Amino acid sequence: MQEQSHTFNNGTVVSFININLAMTTGGNGYQTDSYINGKEAKEVKRLKGIPANFSGQCYQPKSKGSKQVYCI
Repeated sequence: MQEQSHTFNNGTVVSFININLAMTTGGNGYQTDSYINGKEAKEVKRLKGIPANFSGQCYQPKSKGSKQVYCI
């Protein structure tokens, strides 16, 4: 898995990696499960430091203490 990072003009560094998304069905209808390096992740909204013109989605591993955020 090739990890790439990009530094925005304001100094914020974001890593871009391949993220696995799996659609599952359940009592609440369709749900998207995301995994980073085999670990379950959650989507993160409104990250500080990322320019407003960035239209991608960002995910963070659900494990406690994980501060790394990945954007696609």
